[in-house]
Amino acid sequence: MSERRNKFLMRIPIVVLIVITVGFWSVYDRYDAVESLLVKPLDLSEAIVRRGDVSVTNGVFRLRVQQPKPKTVRVDFPVALSLERAALVRVWVDMRIDEVVPRNNPWERARLLLGQYDAKGKWVSVNHQVMGREGTLPWTRYDEIFEVKSETAMAHLILQQVGSSGTAYFKNIRVESVRIKRSFLWWRIVFAGIWVLMGVYYFPLCRLNRRRLKVLIVLNAVAILVGALVPGDWMKELSAQVQKRRVEWVQKKKAPVVKGATAPKKVLRKKTLEQLDRFEVLVTDTHRTGHFGLFASLCFLVYLSSALERQRPSYLFKAGLDVLLFAAVTETLQFLTIDRSAGWGDLRIDFFGMLLAFAVFMLFVWPILWRRNRAKRQRVDA
Repeated sequence: MSERRNKFLMRIPIVVLIVITVGFWSVYDRYDAVESLLVKPLDLSEAIVRRGDVSVTNGVFRLRVQQPKPKTVRVDFPVALSLERAALVRVWVDMRIDEVVPRNNPWERARLLLGQYDAKGKWVSVNHQVMGREGTLPWTRYDEIFEVKSETAMAHLILQQVGSSGTAYFKNIRVESVRIKRSFLWWRIVFAGIWVLMGVYYFPLCRLNRRRLKVLIVLNAVAILVGALVPGDWMKELSAQVQKRRVEWVQKKKAPVVKGATAPKKVLRKKTLEQLDRFEVLVTDTHRTGHFGLFASLCFLVYLSSALERQRPSYLFKAGLDVLLFAAVTETLQFLTIDRSAGWGDLRIDFFGMLLAFAVFMLFVWPILWRRNRAKRQRVDA
């Protein structure tokens, strides 16, 4: 009983630090407003794009899609946006939706976007979605931070209802330039230092220096930490480069070939909003697959190492809880990054990966190890 109590108390410090970190960074606003880029209330007469059933009453925009022939409902407003005025932009909006039914694609629902364009009117590949929702939800405040690219000359504030049916309402839309607070750097240093000390404290307690598969386990854990802390801009830049190569490849495959004619020059198709949305879904799916695979492999390695160390079967349950706690730690550490955010969705994916590892271990590895240990005991008894 005393041993169980000690192991329970051993995990309390890291749980307390998770609660403190999440609580502090959930309240702390790392940005200061610099300038309002959208000063006066929006009016439909100022819209540069208006499509479908759009109306406004007392400052509330209504976008409605009806059956049986659903069409995309959209309205765009210009926003004076350039790197000279702002490097970071925050978009605020209150949104309510009634019975919004999504279509086939994940982005086909009610949403608000901030699209960036260069001087020639070409779409700038950058994060653009404030939010996308479906179903029925009450009035809710949403906000999102966007980086202004160097080539950006103009932006469009885009209200959409792309679902197959339903109504979306928008009000209190605000666009402002922001900057990161100076205190943000110091708070990051303080929390990062505390988490490093916590890692040093728990390294021997988790017996990571004495595990049978300690090298593989540590490498797997480091890969997870790197994936959790890598800047979001790096991931977006890599995604943009891959998207560019994909468009070039598609254009090359579709280019007609005529015998005796000189090869045509590569002509890149103009990126559309739908192309970027499809690719962002692919990137999101890749991110989820990485979460699933890395935590499945980590959990499997911990189980295998425990079996090789001849731990009791009940130890597998404790090891699984510790891996889940590590998953919570990796999500918590994302609060210390500039452009990453923690989410319950990633934790859920991590948990499913761990369940797969447990099932594979119990079905294929544990019976083999159990028979091998039984044979050894029989030889010793003989």
